[in-house]
Amino acid sequence: MSPWDLQPVTEHDPGNPDLSAQDTDASGAATSNIPLTDEERLSMAYIPDEESEWLGEGREDMTQRLVTGLEALSQLHFAGPFVYPVNVHEYPDYWSVVPYPTDLDTVREKLLNKYYRRVTALLWEVKQLERNARLYNEEESQIVRNSSKLVSVLNAFIR
Repeated sequence: MSPWDLQPVTEHDPGNPDLSAQDTDASGAATSNIPLTDEERLSMAYIPDEESEWLGEGREDMTQRLVTGLEALSQLHFAGPFVYPVNVHEYPDYWSVVPYPTDLDTVREKLLNKYYRRVTALLWEVKQLERNARLYNEEESQIVRNSSKLVSVLNAFIR
C-alpha cells in the first residue's frame, strides 16, 4: 500500500478522530484525552501584566497619551506621507513591494481598538514605517530621511 491509501481506523485507535461526548468540554469544544478542569485551564491562560508590558505606564494611560501625540505629530509637515495608507492607485506596485503596509492612522486605530497586547508590538509597527519607506524608495530620498526622523520621534515619545 502507498502512504496515501486510507487505513481503517478502529474504535479504540488513539488516533480516531471521532470524539465521544466525554471528549468535549462544556462549550462543546474538542479536548484532548487528558482531562483538564476549567480551573486548570484558567491558571494556564495568558494574562498580561499591564505595568511591565506597557513600560510601567499602563495600557489605558499610554494609549490616551499616544493617540493625542499621534494626532499632533500627524500635523507636522514631514509626517504627511505617513499619516494615511499609501494610495495604491498612484503607486500600484506598492503592495507587491511592501509586505506589511502601515501608517500613523492605522497605528492610532489599532491603539484605540486595543490591538497591541504589548508595547513591543507597537514599537515593531512604528519601526515598520521606516522599513517600508526604505523598501519602496531610494535610500537617499527625502521620504526615507523623513521616515527615520518620524520613527526616532515616535520611539522617544513612546518610551
